[in-house]
Amino acid sequence: MGSLGWVTSALFAGSAVVLMILWLPRVATLGKNIPSNELSKDYLTAVLWAAILMLVLLAWPLPSKEKKILLLIWFLKCFVTLFLMLFYEAHYWDLDAYEYFSSALGKTAPGIGFLGDGTQTVSWLAWAQTRFLPVSYHALKVTWSAVGLAAIFTFYRAASIYLHRPAYGLLCFLGMLPSILFWSSILGKDPLCLFGIALYVYGVIAWYQSAVKKHLFLVVLGLLIVAAIRTWLAPALILPACVLLLRSSHITTKAKVWGSTLFLLLFAVAFFSLEARFAIRHFDEALGEADAISRSWSVGGSAQEMPTHIDSIAGLARFLPIGMFTALFRPLPGDVPGLFGLLAGLENLGLLAVVVAGLLRIRRRDLADAILVWAFLLIVCWASEYAIVSYQNLGSAVRFKLQILPILLAFALRLLFRKKTQERLA
Repeated sequence: MGSLGWVTSALFAGSAVVLMILWLPRVATLGKNIPSNELSKDYLTAVLWAAILMLVLLAWPLPSKEKKILLLIWFLKCFVTLFLMLFYEAHYWDLDAYEYFSSALGKTAPGIGFLGDGTQTVSWLAWAQTRFLPVSYHALKVTWSAVGLAAIFTFYRAASIYLHRPAYGLLCFLGMLPSILFWSSILGKDPLCLFGIALYVYGVIAWYQSAVKKHLFLVVLGLLIVAAIRTWLAPALILPACVLLLRSSHITTKAKVWGSTLFLLLFAVAFFSLEARFAIRHFDEALGEADAISRSWSVGGSAQEMPTHIDSIAGLARFLPIGMFTALFRPLPGDVPGLFGLLAGLENLGLLAVVVAGLLRIRRRDLADAILVWAFLLIVCWASEYAIVSYQNLGSAVRFKLQILPILLAFALRLLFRKKTQERLA
């Protein structure tokens, strides 16, 4: 196993013993909202499952430095999942995670309806885990946390392909950023959606760099995972990929035609799925439905009303700039009361500073970097879609932003450290 494995195993084992002796009595108290009658057993199952996954990670054939960073991130994710999150769960009695766990307790599998019915998809996956592993709410969280770790690692590998060198700093940054660390560890749609986007990003960059068709499989797989969770997100990913495909100079015309046909087919599937789900027959209905959905999110302590209706082209044009800014950078300090609002605001303020600093360094030659342009278009397309929902509920905006946060950070950091990167590549 090596010295790294022994040290990590000893650290995890010691932590597990401390948890069982000192922490276990509080698990039942903090888990008062969790629909389970055996919380101690539930929790110990999760600790054991987290240890097994750590051993799998230790055995995985990865370079030593990557493995050290991943083990550190996994330890932090387990700390969030099995310790910090218990206080979060004790505070909220109506989390979606409880519904997913309740669905997993049924003898029959939950039905899966329309493409994009993420609630049913997550419920089915939670049910499927309980067919192979002991029933445990906390163990489900550990599994979803592992999916979040896989997403972070996939983003890192995509950045490494783009830079032609290991992006260890980005791996640490993404894995330890509080928003990513927390929201990629919950039992819900977000870790799965993040993993789908990560596969898509990796596939797009690897395919563009090598022009090998097999990477398109990862693009399609990522899009299908995203569409299974949130269908409306798929078009925001497909359009930038089409632009990248058409402006690439090293990809043959035949490959462009084949790839464009595939992307357009996926776009059509997503479009008609949305049309069927919301019973939309023409463009005016689409805007009216978007306005109604957006306003339905304006509930709770972090809710706010839109300053204008978006049921017309003019209203949409007036709203998009402020809505996109909200989706990407709010809440800021003072927007949401309480400790959670303050921490989220401070993180967003730092994110805004990094992005602004990066944008100030944009030069004309950056337009020749197709991947950089693709990332920018991806951010704009995502923000245009999520402006409609995120503006209404700043608490939800923090969670939704997980989807685009790794790309936004990578884009800004690439601009900030462009000179150092170019020197290393020279």
